[in-house]
Amino acid sequence: MPRTLLVLLAMSPLGLQGCLGSTAQAQQWVTGSVSAPGVQYHVFDSAAVGKPVSFHIFLPPQYLTEPEQRFPVLYWLHGSGAQQTGVAPMAQRVAAAIGDGHLPPMITVFPNGLPNGMWVNAASGLQPVESMLVDDLITHVDTTFRTISMPAGRMLDGFSMGGYGAARLGFRYSHRFAGFSMTGAGPLQLDFLEDSPDFAPIETRRALLRQVYGNDPAFFAAESPLMLASLHGPELSAGYPIRQVIGTADSILRTNREFHAHLQQLDIPHQYVEVDGVGHDILGTMNSMGPEFWRFHRETLFASGLPADMVIDVPADQTRTQRQAGYTFLSGTMPLMKTGGGTLVLDSANPYSGVASVLDGVLAITSIGAIASSSLIDMAPGASLDVSSLSSGYTVPSGQTIAGSGTVLGSVTFGRGSTISPGMFSSASGASLLAADMQAGSLEALVVPEPATLGLVGVGLGFLGLGALRRKRVA
Repeated sequence: MPRTLLVLLAMSPLGLQGCLGSTAQAQQWVTGSVSAPGVQYHVFDSAAVGKPVSFHIFLPPQYLTEPEQRFPVLYWLHGSGAQQTGVAPMAQRVAAAIGDGHLPPMITVFPNGLPNGMWVNAASGLQPVESMLVDDLITHVDTTFRTISMPAGRMLDGFSMGGYGAARLGFRYSHRFAGFSMTGAGPLQLDFLEDSPDFAPIETRRALLRQVYGNDPAFFAAESPLMLASLHGPELSAGYPIRQVIGTADSILRTNREFHAHLQQLDIPHQYVEVDGVGHDILGTMNSMGPEFWRFHRETLFASGLPADMVIDVPADQTRTQRQAGYTFLSGTMPLMKTGGGTLVLDSANPYSGVASVLDGVLAITSIGAIASSSLIDMAPGASLDVSSLSSGYTVPSGQTIAGSGTVLGSVTFGRGSTISPGMFSSASGASLLAADMQAGSLEALVVPEPATLGLVGVGLGFLGLGALRRKRVA
């Protein structure tokens, strides 16, 4: 791809030229394919869109040579009108950075955000670009490719409209990503129709305001990175990486400087980089920064390695499924810690075999295989394990322990050969236990199949105040 072509596509600061009619955009959910080394073209069914959607993906050479390895993912969001044109040159830059040792091997996904979809769920409901990406595409990628399917294994970046999208989604869904970078991002002003020569022609912006934002300036402002930073800034975890890059010859330098000042006023730590003499040009930006361009990605996804624990925090009065928390599926053996007073719903079959600790709030199991391979489910005082939505209750498999002093809600069956005993102890293979001080009545039914033992040493009769205690023989 000649550099001049990409510059021409980016000459309008918001790149709003191209198809602005809703029908034309709707026809762009499936694009043509791009051919480039390491790049694959795929189409998947998006529940949000209700029809197939295309995307491109770059797989590093190590993906083929190291078949047991999982890789982190960069989601690169394109600028307006650049659904396909940016794929090959960006894939080539990623491949070169990996080959030169500036980046460890990683996957890069190029989502289809429509020619001018703004990475927003349009007010009309006809262009749910945000939901397509966050709710559907990430899940599809994690289940189809060998990704590190946790927030620490994925990040966002993008240019122009894509930088705007990366900032929006990075603030709104910070619990699903390791961090984000925004390059030449726009629009960053609150007044989309501001009379300024810095921006695309006013008629172009009016058409986009109608198509994506329902001709509602308040909706545009509410969806802006400025407002989302103010709203979600307090939720950001300590050390959440954010980078803003802008060229000093870019016509939207002013609004980028204002956004940088806004983040400073909010006390949101971030890297701010001005690239001397570069206009609205992603390749020019990368050329000027050289290997430094990739340092942020390397540090965000690789510098500290994977976390030692999976800590999933759900604030009080909120409910999140595991996918909404950033985990398409749970795997491995690293400790899982549920924190926060809200409810985490495990609703998928997970090959997770580590220790799960419910430190606060509720861990709800709605799929039989959601946590069946875990060796221990430990509940702190005041925390709950909710299995009430399982029609046949939860069967504790041989080798799994339920421990602690929290509450179990729903019907629980302990598998053959297991032992239920009060108190905390290190159980032998096939043993299970309930702590003595679990709240009376917290189990709707406790089924103990023979041959199994129910240990009641040192337990008052109050422990038997369960909704039902049944003993049944197992052949």
